[in-house]
Amino acid sequence: MGYSDTGFHQGWGHYFVYIKHLLQNEHTTEIDTAVSQLVKPVDLISINPYNKPQIKELYGVWKEYCKETNRKPHRNDIKNMAWNARRNKDISFKALYYQGTIAGFTYKADTEINYVLPEYKKEEIL
Repeated sequence: MGYSDTGFHQGWGHYFVYIKHLLQNEHTTEIDTAVSQLVKPVDLISINPYNKPQIKELYGVWKEYCKETNRKPHRNDIKNMAWNARRNKDISFKALYYQGTIAGFTYKADTEINYVLPEYKKEEIL
């Protein structure tokens, strides 16, 4: 029908956004260029303890983190951290989404990423 995907959904928490130019003119390419510069493949999304698919996907990242820090991985740890973040407004627990998949997480501080999976380079993502 003439709509094209803008790519805004590459981060996890976004809706699909499509665009259609009604008239083809010299501003069409300027609009497309401006839209493409707004697309972010990286997003920090708050962990919702009610979102079972998100918790399940984050558990894989949590297991890798626990291997590196010599801890026992428990799925309840993720839920407890999410509940604590919801209860205490000064604590945040967010997943780092890279092109629609979880690549790491941050806990307590938005300015610092606590863990990124080894297959992703932290410098490359940020």
